[in-house]
Amino acid sequence: MELEKVKLNEVLFYEQPTKYIVKSVDYSNKNKVPVLTAGKSFILGYTNETEGIFKEKLPVIIFDDFTTAIKYVDFPFKVKSSAMKILMTDPKKANIKYLFHLMQSIIFPVRKHKRHWISEYSQIEIVLPPLPEQERIANKLDRFFSESKIAIDGFAKNKKQASKIIYSELRAILDSEAMGTYSLEKICDTTSGGTPRRSNRSFYDGHIMWLKSGELNDNPSITSSEEHITDQAIAKSNAKILPTGTVLMAMYGATVGKLGILNTTSATNQAVCAITPHKNILNAYIYWFLFFYRDELINQAFGGAQPNISQTLIRKIPVKVPSKNAVPDLIEQKRIVSKINAIKEKTENLRRLFSLQETLFSSLRSSVLNQSFQINI
Repeated sequence: MELEKVKLNEVLFYEQPTKYIVKSVDYSNKNKVPVLTAGKSFILGYTNETEGIFKEKLPVIIFDDFTTAIKYVDFPFKVKSSAMKILMTDPKKANIKYLFHLMQSIIFPVRKHKRHWISEYSQIEIVLPPLPEQERIANKLDRFFSESKIAIDGFAKNKKQASKIIYSELRAILDSEAMGTYSLEKICDTTSGGTPRRSNRSFYDGHIMWLKSGELNDNPSITSSEEHITDQAIAKSNAKILPTGTVLMAMYGATVGKLGILNTTSATNQAVCAITPHKNILNAYIYWFLFFYRDELINQAFGGAQPNISQTLIRKIPVKVPSKNAVPDLIEQKRIVSKINAIKEKTENLRRLFSLQETLFSSLRSSVLNQSFQINI
């Protein structure tokens, strides 16, 4: 087979996107024309603008001139900025999908914030087999990546389903008739944290952990590792010392509703509600009940994209607790916690397995491209 060596600019010509730039970023999913970027997000939104739509020379490759990221596009579109090139080819000489797959295999170190196509990237030399062979390779890679995507989507779905197993099990347990219902304030004490004065740098030299709401991530065992404050510093502030075993819930911000259980003496900021169960209530049971109930709690909260959960709402939560003779049953709480912890361990193993499979398929994709083209700069 005759293999021709050419530079990219010999088979790809570009058009500046200036006349296709969207005038308004007032996007809506009700609109029909996608606004694209060559970056990770790809579709930024949809516009109702009817002029300046690229649609006559499809399919094309859009190329981010600064990062060298690329996307294959076979539908009409507009763009957000001029920081890209719209790349096209002569279909009688080269297959655009073949060139797209080939460009994905190119390892190009972006060293400076500058435009790369004209000065460097377009000068890269590639191997260009006859057109029928280009089409065969492109079709084969398309089939492989299509099948890979189905597998990766399946792993992602399975990973999401694994996360729902605990919730489903908790629902079945809490639907049991052997449950008493108590408002949380009847069986737990609650308080929120505070912010110590930070002018004294010795606040961070002591041995008591200072925990922020952002450190809560549904981990039953929480230890802060970032900042420390002294006993003396806490005494001078409105921060409160919390004992080991305290259940924590983030009340607002990006981590709203996230949970943790302290495994060390600590203090928190005011975005965290600290929950201390009474003598006959197991802290881990309260943790798992809040895990189950928090979606309903957040729905009752106030605020916009990041709702705020008040202590008042938390205190009024109707907690279902296994009971015997109208008294909370500590032994049954321990049995339930042990069962849920075992399920959590199994689901975490499943999630790790699915994540590993996703990683392996991503590596396989890179390997297939590299073996197909083996192009490095």
